[in-house]
Amino acid sequence: MTQKEEIYKILREKQISTQSIAKALGVSNPLIINVISGKTRSKRVEQAITKLTGYEFTPTFKSVAEVKQMLDGVI
Repeated sequence: MTQKEEIYKILREKQISTQSIAKALGVSNPLIINVISGKTRSKRVEQAITKLTGYEFTPTFKSVAEVKQMLDGVI
């Protein structure tokens, strides 16, 4: 099952619409749909979807420590 299929399945079971998530967060419905589909990333939207569904997205950004380690010797 894909990310999109899994999230939509859970939302249907909980009777939560993407429109209601968008309104609650003050963002557009297309943004919610694109995050669910994996077409775009939004930490805030992903956190809300995780809270509502339990679905865990892969980390969006590396930590500052990870970036510093990657740049070791460059700076």
